Amino acid sequence: MSVTCQDAIDGHHVTRTLSFTLLDAIIRRDGEKRWINFMKEKGYLKHILASIQLEDQSLIQVCSRI
Repeated sequence: MSVTCQDAIDGHHVTRTLSFTLLDAIIRRDGEKRWINFMKEKGYLKHILASIQLEDQSLIQVCSRI
């Protein structure tokens, strides 16, 4: 899980996409919220959200130039 989270944060674009897909599948099936708590406790969740926010801003800038 640590490797998957790290790949979601700073991996290559393809690796990040695959990591997010895997994380989505795991979290959807984790009724007891063990993995989301793990991600929160280790600081991965904060970094993943920051990474998504940064990418969102970059995408908005690129789209606004078109």
